[in-house]
Amino acid sequence: MKNKIIITLTLILGVTFSTIGIVHVYAGEPTADYEDKKFNFRFLKGNPYDETYARMKYTKSYYYMRSTENNTSYEAWARSKGKDVSGGHYYTIKKNYKGKKLLYNLAVEKTFLGIGTPFVTIGAKKNAAGHANGVWSPDYDPKSP
Repeated sequence: MKNKIIITLTLILGVTFSTIGIVHVYAGEPTADYEDKKFNFRFLKGNPYDETYARMKYTKSYYYMRSTENNTSYEAWARSKGKDVSGGHYYTIKKNYKGKKLLYNLAVEKTFLGIGTPFVTIGAKKNAAGHANGVWSPDYDPKSP
């Protein structure tokens, strides 16, 4: 009887550790997405909203956004799965501004139990004709320029 219990516990522990090992081996996803990709916002009177295409976010860092050209001022904020995840932080990008903005967000925190890799976008609004171009990444590396 005692041997059966020992064998059963050994098997359970073996399966548990094997499962942990398998998860560890297959957990080779990227740890962040710092790559700059282009965005092109186009604003029209009567159709004031635009957003970047969706990208996967891996960390609880800021979104990184660098404006290279814009002929109008506009407002930008963090979005995920069609919802506002800015935590009330909206950023006015001034006309002709060239430089970086770090967008506060709660995209990862709003996933189930605060873990996961949600798809995110940058939302933008200007109720007038205009455009804005630049690059962005869903994760920010403080070591980058």
